[in-house]
Amino acid sequence: MRSNRELNDEIRRGQESSSFLNNPLFQQAVSDARDEVFHRWTNSEPGDRELREQLYHEWQALSVTLRGLQKPITAGRLAAKQKDMRTYQENLG
Repeated sequence: MRSNRELNDEIRRGQESSSFLNNPLFQQAVSDARDEVFHRWTNSEPGDRELREQLYHEWQALSVTLRGLQKPITAGRLAAKQKDMRTYQENLG
């Protein structure tokens, strides 16, 4: 069982990640990056396999980064529920 400190750290990381993901500057940067990759892909020649492969990897890197920032949010929400449940059980007993 994780300590309250560990749960609090997990909750804090989730809140920080959420704040980062919801930052308008970050959202604009992500939107711009997606638009650029998509625009370059749609304007590339079908036979330009090397460029299309590079764009695929750029898109995947962006997706992996965003998922990596989403994970602490989910973990923080779970930690908050565990902490609430622990508090509830302590108040019962």
